[in-house]
Amino acid sequence: MVKKNEVTGAAQEERDDARSGIQVIRRAVGVLRVLAEQGRNGLSLGAIATRVELPRSTVQRIVGALEDEGMVAPAPAGGGFCLGPTMSVLARGLDADPVEAFRSEMNRLLAELDESVVLTTLANGRVLVLEAFSSPRPLRVVLPKVLEVDMFTSAPGKAMLAILADGPREAQIAAAPNAVDRAVLDEELAQARRDGYAIEEDVPFEGISALAIALEMGGKPYSITVTLPTGRFAAERDAIAEALLESARSLARRISGASA
Repeated sequence: MVKKNEVTGAAQEERDDARSGIQVIRRAVGVLRVLAEQGRNGLSLGAIATRVELPRSTVQRIVGALEDEGMVAPAPAGGGFCLGPTMSVLARGLDADPVEAFRSEMNRLLAELDESVVLTTLANGRVLVLEAFSSPRPLRVVLPKVLEVDMFTSAPGKAMLAILADGPREAQIAAAPNAVDRAVLDEELAQARRDGYAIEEDVPFEGISALAIALEMGGKPYSITVTLPTGRFAAERDAIAEALLESARSLARRISGASA
């Protein structure tokens, strides 16, 4: 007959094992997060240990286990570690890499138009730049990836708002830090739906104009924007609009086929 204290002890051991397993997972996730922030440059074991506030020996065991699974790999430059190939495979499986999904069209637009091409998304009332391909022209628009642009005056912001359903659109607007002129915004969004693209001229950045299309992928809006100095905008506007609309049709077919 099993005694009560033996049952209690076994249950406690199971709870301890569960807590230990959860702690290991949390520590591993912490390591992956700091490596993701670092990109392809990599971090040494000591640097990782400092950032996650764990002993170097503990980090070495975690990194070793993650490396065995391909989630961590030696950095290309040597002397440290970065995210491994398995992370890219997992991301692709979840459609978590919009840059890869849109890259061919972005490159086509860059080659055809010789103007800068930008990929953005919406998050909590903000337009976030995910990737930017700069024009080879001496006078061009160069946007850093960390840049945030205004959702209500920028071409990508208006393009993405225009394709959202009422509920998600109102949620994005409600999350914005400043009040919105709804009459002006609603008119511009209606125009974007009619045209298939949105426009900005000298707003939010003086001297810069842009056209943008938007598509939904994985339940999230993304925008491809062609941006250029305002001095070239009038002469190139029609060609840019035509090229962007062709990209929108091509991407819509591709996304529809992938989700069928």
